[in-house]
Amino acid sequence: MEKKKILMPLLGMVGGLLLVLLLTFPILSMEIKDIKVGVISLDEGITSPKGNINAGDEFVKNILKTDNKAIKLQKVTNEKEIKQNLKDGKYYMTITVPKDFTKNSLNQDGKINAVINEGLNPMVTMQLSQIVTALGTKAGITFDIKSINSISYLGIKAMLLPMMLIMMTFITS
Repeated sequence: MEKKKILMPLLGMVGGLLLVLLLTFPILSMEIKDIKVGVISLDEGITSPKGNINAGDEFVKNILKTDNKAIKLQKVTNEKEIKQNLKDGKYYMTITVPKDFTKNSLNQDGKINAVINEGLNPMVTMQLSQIVTALGTKAGITFDIKSINSISYLGIKAMLLPMMLIMMTFITS
Protein backbone atom coordinates (compact mmCIF):
# COMPACT_ATOMS: atom_id res chain seq x y z
CA MET A 1 0.00 0.00 0.00
CA GLU A 2 2.75 2.42 0.87
CA LYS A 3 4.43 1.79 -2.48
CA LYS A 4 1.20 2.76 -4.25
CA LYS A 5 1.06 6.05 -2.34
CA ILE A 6 4.56 6.88 -3.53
CA LEU A 7 4.32 5.52 -7.08
CA MET A 8 0.94 7.00 -8.09
CA PRO A 9 1.99 10.68 -7.83
CA LEU A 10 5.27 9.92 -9.58
CA LEU A 11 3.49 8.07 -12.40
CA GLY A 12 1.00 10.94 -12.64
CA MET A 13 3.82 13.49 -12.99
CA VAL A 14 5.66 11.39 -15.58
CA GLY A 15 2.42 10.85 -17.51
CA GLY A 16 1.66 14.57 -17.36
CA LEU A 17 5.12 15.45 -18.66
CA LEU A 18 4.76 12.95 -21.49
CA LEU A 19 1.39 14.45 -22.38
CA VAL A 20 2.86 17.96 -22.43
CA LEU A 21 5.66 16.74 -24.69
CA LEU A 22 3.16 15.08 -27.02
CA LEU A 23 1.12 18.30 -27.21
CA THR A 24 4.02 20.70 -27.73
CA PHE A 25 6.36 18.66 -29.95
CA PRO A 26 4.32 19.14 -33.15
CA ILE A 27 4.24 22.90 -32.56
CA LEU A 28 7.96 23.18 -31.83
CA SER A 29 9.03 21.00 -34.76
CA MET A 30 6.68 22.64 -37.24
CA GLU A 31 8.08 22.94 -40.76
CA ILE A 32 6.18 24.98 -43.29
CA LYS A 33 5.79 23.69 -46.85
CA ASP A 34 4.22 25.00 -50.05
CA ILE A 35 2.87 28.24 -48.59
CA LYS A 36 1.31 30.13 -51.50
CA VAL A 37 2.81 33.53 -52.23
CA GLY A 38 1.60 35.69 -55.10
CA VAL A 39 4.21 37.69 -57.05
CA ILE A 40 3.51 40.55 -59.45
CA SER A 41 5.67 43.12 -61.22
CA LEU A 42 4.12 46.50 -61.95
CA ASP A 43 7.52 47.91 -62.92
CA GLU A 44 7.44 50.07 -66.03
CA GLY A 45 11.20 49.91 -66.51
CA ILE A 46 13.31 52.55 -68.21
CA THR A 47 14.70 53.15 -71.68
CA SER A 48 18.43 53.58 -72.02
CA PRO A 49 20.81 53.83 -74.99
CA LYS A 50 21.38 50.07 -74.59
CA GLY A 51 17.63 49.34 -74.78
CA ASN A 52 14.82 48.74 -72.32
CA ILE A 53 15.74 47.81 -68.76
CA ASN A 54 13.17 46.32 -66.41
CA ALA A 55 14.67 45.27 -63.08
CA GLY A 56 11.24 44.33 -61.68
CA ASP A 57 10.57 41.72 -64.34
CA GLU A 58 14.09 40.34 -63.88
CA PHE A 59 13.56 40.11 -60.12
CA VAL A 60 10.27 38.22 -60.59
CA LYS A 61 11.89 35.86 -63.11
CA ASN A 62 14.77 35.13 -60.74
CA ILE A 63 12.65 34.75 -57.59
CA LEU A 64 10.36 32.28 -59.38
CA LYS A 65 13.44 30.11 -60.07
CA THR A 66 14.25 30.00 -56.34
CA ASP A 67 14.23 26.47 -54.99
CA ASN A 68 12.54 26.85 -51.63
CA LYS A 69 10.26 24.09 -50.33
CA ALA A 70 8.66 26.37 -47.75
CA ILE A 71 7.05 28.76 -50.22
CA LYS A 72 5.25 28.20 -53.49
CA LEU A 73 5.59 31.35 -55.59
CA GLN A 74 2.88 32.04 -58.14
CA LYS A 75 3.22 34.75 -60.77
CA VAL A 76 0.13 36.93 -61.15
CA THR A 77 -0.44 39.51 -63.87
CA ASN A 78 -3.51 41.31 -62.52
CA GLU A 79 -3.16 43.65 -59.53
CA LYS A 80 -6.84 43.36 -58.52
CA GLU A 81 -6.60 39.56 -58.63
CA ILE A 82 -3.55 39.42 -56.36
CA LYS A 83 -5.16 41.75 -53.79
CA GLN A 84 -8.40 39.76 -53.82
CA ASN A 85 -6.58 36.44 -53.45
CA LEU A 86 -4.71 37.82 -50.43
CA LYS A 87 -7.96 38.97 -48.81
CA ASP A 88 -9.65 35.63 -49.59
CA GLY A 89 -6.81 33.68 -47.95
CA LYS A 90 -5.54 32.02 -51.15
CA TYR A 91 -2.16 33.65 -50.55
CA TYR A 92 -0.39 34.04 -47.22
CA MET A 93 1.67 36.81 -48.76
CA THR A 94 1.92 38.92 -51.87
CA ILE A 95 5.09 40.42 -53.29
CA THR A 96 4.56 43.48 -55.48
CA VAL A 97 7.30 45.16 -57.47
CA PRO A 98 6.26 48.84 -57.69
CA LYS A 99 5.97 50.63 -61.03
CA ASP A 100 9.07 52.80 -60.44
CA PHE A 101 11.31 50.02 -59.12
CA THR A 102 13.90 50.15 -61.93
CA LYS A 103 14.19 53.93 -61.71
CA ASN A 104 14.56 53.84 -57.93
CA SER A 105 17.03 50.95 -58.09
CA LEU A 106 19.43 53.13 -60.04
CA ASN A 107 19.42 55.50 -57.04
CA GLN A 108 19.93 52.57 -54.61
CA ASP A 109 16.40 53.19 -53.30
CA GLY A 110 14.49 50.28 -54.86
CA LYS A 111 12.13 48.60 -52.42
CA ILE A 112 9.69 45.80 -53.06
CA ASN A 113 6.36 45.72 -51.27
CA ALA A 114 5.22 42.62 -49.44
CA VAL A 115 1.89 42.19 -47.67
CA ILE A 116 1.32 39.33 -45.22
CA ASN A 117 -2.10 38.05 -44.15
CA GLU A 118 -1.39 37.35 -40.47
CA GLY A 119 -4.96 36.28 -39.84
CA LEU A 120 -4.37 32.95 -41.59
CA ASN A 121 -1.73 31.65 -39.19
CA PRO A 122 0.48 33.98 -37.12
CA MET A 123 3.26 31.44 -36.58
CA VAL A 124 3.52 30.59 -40.28
CA THR A 125 3.43 34.22 -41.35
CA MET A 126 6.24 35.07 -38.94
CA GLN A 127 8.44 32.37 -40.51
CA LEU A 128 7.33 33.45 -43.98
CA SER A 129 8.42 37.00 -43.27
CA GLN A 130 11.87 35.74 -42.26
CA ILE A 131 12.16 33.59 -45.40
CA VAL A 132 11.24 36.45 -47.72
CA THR A 133 13.57 38.86 -45.94
CA ALA A 134 16.39 36.33 -46.39
CA LEU A 135 15.56 36.03 -50.11
CA GLY A 136 15.73 39.80 -50.41
CA THR A 137 19.03 39.97 -48.57
CA LYS A 138 20.45 37.30 -50.86
CA ALA A 139 19.33 39.30 -53.91
CA GLY A 140 20.44 42.63 -52.42
CA ILE A 141 16.88 43.97 -52.31
CA THR A 142 14.98 45.54 -49.44
CA PHE A 143 11.42 44.47 -48.70
CA ASP A 144 8.83 46.81 -47.23
CA ILE A 145 6.71 44.29 -45.33
CA LYS A 146 3.22 45.21 -44.14
CA SER A 147 0.50 43.05 -42.68
CA ILE A 148 -3.26 42.77 -42.91
CA ASN A 149 -5.58 41.05 -40.45
CA SER A 150 -2.80 41.32 -37.89
CA ILE A 151 -3.23 39.75 -34.52
CA SER A 152 -2.23 41.99 -31.66
CA TYR A 153 0.12 40.85 -28.94
CA LEU A 154 -2.89 40.02 -26.78
CA GLY A 155 -4.35 38.06 -29.68
CA ILE A 156 -1.39 35.69 -29.74
CA LYS A 157 -1.60 35.32 -25.96
CA ALA A 158 -5.31 34.61 -26.27
CA MET A 159 -4.57 31.99 -28.89
CA LEU A 160 -2.00 30.20 -26.70
CA LEU A 161 -3.82 30.65 -23.38
CA PRO A 162 -6.27 27.70 -23.73
CA MET A 163 -3.41 25.36 -24.64
CA MET A 164 -1.41 26.48 -21.61
CA LEU A 165 -4.41 26.05 -19.31
CA ILE A 166 -4.97 22.51 -20.57
CA MET A 167 -1.29 21.66 -20.03
CA MET A 168 -1.33 23.14 -16.52
CA THR A 169 -4.46 21.12 -15.71
CA PHE A 170 -2.70 17.89 -16.64
CA ILE A 171 0.48 18.81 -14.80
CA THR A 172 -1.28 19.64 -11.54
CA SER A 173 -3.61 16.62 -11.57
